[in-house]
Amino acid sequence: GTLKISEIDTRKWYEYLSISFVSSKITVYLPEGEDGDLRVDASTADGEICADLTFDSIGVTVSTGDVTCLASAYEDATIETSTGDITVSGITAESLELTASTGDITVNGASVQGGVSVEVTTGSTEIVDLDCGKFSADARYR
Repeated sequence: GTLKISEIDTRKWYEYLSISFVSSKITVYLPEGEDGDLRVDASTADGEICADLTFDSIGVTVSTGDVTCLASAYEDATIETSTGDITVSGITAESLELTASTGDITVNGASVQGGVSVEVTTGSTEIVDLDCGKFSADARYR
């Protein structure tokens, strides 16, 4: 019941010495119906989760890259980036947790039954049209 996708880079060290603007792209199409849990762990990647999907829960962790989440969750939605922006738009969830060490967080239209937690170390936060039961934010520059 688990789909795992990985990209294995088999280039030699000397193949990194050229200039290249080509990047990999992976698109995953899911069948209609129950989508279960979504878990994404990536080192260097940008990701977009489409609006037409609803998962039991969403958990995204990216070291370097931007994450856009338009999908909803019946339970919790957690998105964390070390270096990158987080954009959440038009979603519903039981709880929402957004963490960016170096990057911006944007929430545009979200309905969260429980709590919303936003944490930014170096970056800005913009929140528009948020309906939630509880809200906490921690924005600081270290």
